[in-house]
Amino acid sequence: MAKKSSADKTAAADENVEKSTPKVEEEPDFSDPEDYIDDITDEELLGDMMILKPSETDGHETFIVVDGIPKVEPKRKEKLQSVLEKILSKFGIIINQHYPVNKETGETLGYAFFEFSTPQDALTAVEKGNNYKLDKQHTFKINLLTDFKKFENLSEDWEPPSPQPFIAAADLHSYLLDPDAYDQFCIVSGQPGNTSVQVWQNCQPEPMIVEDRPILILMN
Repeated sequence: MAKKSSADKTAAADENVEKSTPKVEEEPDFSDPEDYIDDITDEELLGDMMILKPSETDGHETFIVVDGIPKVEPKRKEKLQSVLEKILSKFGIIINQHYPVNKETGETLGYAFFEFSTPQDALTAVEKGNNYKLDKQHTFKINLLTDFKKFENLSEDWEPPSPQPFIAAADLHSYLLDPDAYDQFCIVSGQPGNTSVQVWQNCQPEPMIVEDRPILILMN
């Protein structure tokens, strides 16, 4: 039997390696065609996840402006601060405050700036603290600092809204003229656990029941 040459042995070895090596399947191509146009918006594609998308802020969302505070001289400023802190700290943590003063007299100007720890605290202070009556002469007017920026950037193309045509409201007391409703009375009757509400029509020759509805009354 003739011996195999080295070339034959190499070819056989390569063939065995090729047979023993598992074939790697070609990965699918998920790329879009060159002429594909993506017309799906992020809102349609991501849905509720867009709510969690971080938004760019300028850091002013935690500031409020309180107008309508007393104007006091320097020696009474500390007492004013303690009073306002006690009121506004109910809405959140105050981390900074500033009282503009008259440069000549040092008297406060009737408004102040407060910084809260979170934008939500600042918003709560506006919603719950606005129109707070400190005394007969001082009522707080509280706004977010960002509201002033919004008003400063009003569009020059703004136009006043056009007047809407007047639409007369329906008669709000029409139910009193309804012959099936203007002379009714209600009765609650029964025992705890078996009680009903009855609506009666006061008519002739005798009252007529219109509605009889059972209700549940819980006894302590």
